[in-house]
Amino acid sequence: MDQFSLTSKILKEDVSPQSASFMMNLQKLNNKIRKVPDVRSIILKPVGELFCVYYLSKGKPNFVFRITSKDKIFKNIYSIDICDKKWNAKIGCIFKSNPSINEIRNVLGAFTEPTVRKSIEFSIKVKTKISNWKSAFKKFITSKIQKEGVILERRLSIDDIMAFTAVTSAAFILIALFYFFRARIQEIQNYKEEQEAEKRIEKEINESLFSKQRENDPAFIDYYKLISFIKNTVNGTFPATIICGPPGTGKTYITRRTFYFMKLRPQSDYVIEKGATAGLADIYQMLYDSRKRILVLDDFDAPLKDSNTVNFLKSITDSYSRRIISMPRERELIGGGQQQGGESVKTTPRKFEYKGKMIIITNIDRNQLDSALLSRCPTTEIKFDIKKMKELLIKMYTYVLPDIDIKIKKEVLDYIFMLYNKHPKMELSFRTYQNCVSARVVNPEEWKDMISTILSI
Repeated sequence: MDQFSLTSKILKEDVSPQSASFMMNLQKLNNKIRKVPDVRSIILKPVGELFCVYYLSKGKPNFVFRITSKDKIFKNIYSIDICDKKWNAKIGCIFKSNPSINEIRNVLGAFTEPTVRKSIEFSIKVKTKISNWKSAFKKFITSKIQKEGVILERRLSIDDIMAFTAVTSAAFILIALFYFFRARIQEIQNYKEEQEAEKRIEKEINESLFSKQRENDPAFIDYYKLISFIKNTVNGTFPATIICGPPGTGKTYITRRTFYFMKLRPQSDYVIEKGATAGLADIYQMLYDSRKRILVLDDFDAPLKDSNTVNFLKSITDSYSRRIISMPRERELIGGGQQQGGESVKTTPRKFEYKGKMIIITNIDRNQLDSALLSRCPTTEIKFDIKKMKELLIKMYTYVLPDIDIKIKKEVLDYIFMLYNKHPKMELSFRTYQNCVSARVVNPEEWKDMISTILSI
């Protein structure tokens, strides 16, 4: 239905672009309403784009009506509004469901009744007066009266101005407090929503990876020592442990898997954070947020090469039964309540008692880690030569990217082993194998060339 069909049904008479009375802008069509022939488009928050057909009522004063719809053919009517002289909507009727033509006629008919028209006129005048508060305020402060050719100027007394200033200041304080608390409440709500989203995503990841596995699957026999180490960390008394070794050897995967079969809940019992670029302020915030949970710092390479970070971690690994962590000097210098760059963060105390556990996962070799830190943190190293990694892939390749067809994964594995026979010193790990499978899926024509690049051949 276009605007012409809509108007024809409302007026119960034929209206078309060829109609002389219709084509003449604001020309009378019947004894109640007159039509404005064009369709306009407006953007209304939070609805979005609306298409409008405008009418002009008969009588004094005239009112501009508009009928809005979310579609240009007016299949579903959104509202009927009354506009001011500038055609800005002031009062309207929003329909919960698409109205019939009779309902539209009834609303338009009601708006043309004299009593309703007077009420509408009064409401529009009130809204107009409120919108002109700036000019009214100016007249209140200073007014000029012309009498017998002389302009007299009246100003408020000092007491009046002081009283007005006090009231205005109080109003501004209340407004500032309102927006402050509203921002804080919104920040808390956003934080809770982020936590719920992360919890849901982590749970979905774990289910996709481990739901079809058995806890004591013999394919993971080479990782039993690491699994036992993680369980002892969770159930033991050590506040922090380190898992080190080359990338792609399954350190994070086995940690996730162990937590899954221990029935630990993501975000509630443990949280995994990427620590590659974390500074002292970030680490302090992570520890505070996880002060009663298990914090896993993944890819924690660069921080372990920073002496200040290592010294800070030593305070967490003290052998005391209770550990008090103090805000590092770096965080104090940037204000405690802000991160570098000015981004606001949750306010944290300068000291707190840490009751959680921390697992550091790093790609750094054990012999390159700080000896004092190693003496305080139980550490295990996961390291396989290429022959052992080949054996592990044969036993466990079906668990890599479980959503991918096993035939594709076997095809990729066979091609990798063919390359291995020619290049026995190539780089091989679970991570490189996963990347090779992804290359096969996204580029089925040239995946072999991509695999050569991934394996550094």
